Amino acid sequence: MNTIQPKALRKIPGRPSIQLSEEADDEIRFQFHLLLAEKIYPTIAILLERLLSAHKDFPVRSETTFRRHIHRLGFTYQMTSK
Repeated sequence: MNTIQPKALRKIPGRPSIQLSEEADDEIRFQFHLLLAEKIYPTIAILLERLLSAHKDFPVRSETTFRRHIHRLGFTYQMTSK
């Protein structure tokens, strides 16, 4: 009797995606609002630099990856009032 063998799942090549914890999400939000309180325009570069200086073990090092994660958190680019 023939039995059907399930196909082995193909692994996706490349580095696994970075998953940030809830604490990291909260820290991103905190630093973002801290920049707003200091009246500094919060750009991706400034925010990432602050997070990396505050937390040496922060998992995101790339601005592109950080921008994608910020977008997933719900932050969007908007016109600011002067």
